This record gives sequence, structure tokens and C-alpha cells, in this order.
Amino acid sequence: MNYTQVKNLTFHYLKYLTVVLFLAVVDQLLKHWVLFSIPEQSFNEVFPGVFLTNAFNQGVAFSLFSDGLAVTRFLIITATISINIVLLYALGCISYEDNYYFLSITLLLSGGISNLLDRLFYGAVLDYIHISYAGFSWPTIFNFADICICLGGILLFFLSRKHSLYQPNNL
Repeated sequence: MNYTQVKNLTFHYLKYLTVVLFLAVVDQLLKHWVLFSIPEQSFNEVFPGVFLTNAFNQGVAFSLFSDGLAVTRFLIITATISINIVLLYALGCISYEDNYYFLSITLLLSGGISNLLDRLFYGAVLDYIHISYAGFSWPTIFNFADICICLGGILLFFLSRKHSLYQPNNL
């Protein structure tokens, strides 16, 4: 790798790291606003079918592992830190031409870091978006960081399928 390639990769790495921090700050600002503006367990409709609420989740997705035990909290925080470290490493290993891979890792990292901050400061993740329309209610309350994580995961899944070494004819 020559100097120009290293310089380009460093520029792209810093550019995407800036986006990671920006998205995490946006989620933290939204959570701060919700925490001090919306009473716990109240539902305020902002658009038809979209409600803002204030609910803490000690577990992970769909409130799994929300038993409130210190050991569970420690394991969730440790797993989250480990995954974020792996994602930071992956962000540094991606060729600077792979913008979609950068985007997927950026989205995953921003959501992971923001939810990690919640766990460290509050002992739980603050969720604030609930979808319910015409008798249908999404089973969980979520936040902007969760949206970033889901979009990043979906994008990474499709990119990995597109560039997979698996070829059905090679079996």
C-alpha cells in the first residue's frame, strides 16, 4: 500500500467515524429530550400510528435478558463493547472503495455506541418510538439507534450475500 492509498483510507475512515459519532449524538439528543419531556409509560401520537413514549429496556431486543441482575447487565455491556471493537476493527479493514460496507458498519457502530452509552449511564436503554395503527401494534418500543442497527445489519446481510464465496454450482 502506497502513501496515497493510506491517506485515502485514513480520510475515509475518519469520515465514517465522524458519521458514527454524529448519528450516536443525534440519538443521545433525542433520548435526552424524551427523558425530560415525556412522562414514563405515556404515549404521545406525533403522526398517525407513530407514538413517542419513555420506556427503559434493561434487556436486548424484544426485552430478552431483562431480568435486572447485575451479572446479566455486565454480560450485555461486555458483549456490546466487544462487538463495537470488532466493528471498529472491521471499519479499518474495509477498502476505501467499498462505500456500502462502510455505511453498514457505520450504522451498526453508531447504534451500538449510543445504546452502550445508555447502558453505562442508566443501566438500561431508553426506547421512545412505538408503532401502532389500525389494530396493528409493533411488539416492541425502539429508538433511533435500533433503527441504525437494523438498517446496518440488513445492508451488511445483502452485501455479504452479493459478495459471497458460496456458489450453488460449486457443490
